[in-house]
Amino acid sequence: VMDGKTSVILFEPAACSAFGPALLALRTKAALEREQLPDCYFAMVELDIQRSSSECGIFSLALAKKLQLEFMNLVKIHEDNICERLCGEEPFLPSDKADRYLPVSFYKHTQGVQRLNEYVEANPAAGSS
Repeated sequence: VMDGKTSVILFEPAACSAFGPALLALRTKAALEREQLPDCYFAMVELDIQRSSSECGIFSLALAKKLQLEFMNLVKIHEDNICERLCGEEPFLPSDKADRYLPVSFYKHTQGVQRLNEYVEANPAAGSS
């Protein structure tokens, strides 16, 4: 909550183009709209770090811990969500744009060298971490 406005962001470890994540986003958005929460801004962020279909639980736990530990580094993403600059007209923030907001710790267990290289390319300082 910032200045009385609520930012709700779902962080999806897989690709948002998959059916499961898309359905989760639609259901969450519908629930928030149904409750008519005042000044509530919703966004979904694609991380694209999970390749396996069987490790959803462990990725969710790891992300929950990272969100708690890195909360001070997430102020900008919430500010941009509240100001409606985060996703623009897109249904979610794609992984290449999410890379600019998130610290390197979010990518520690990335399943795929290419995706990790994309993050490091977008954040050169992360290469030395």
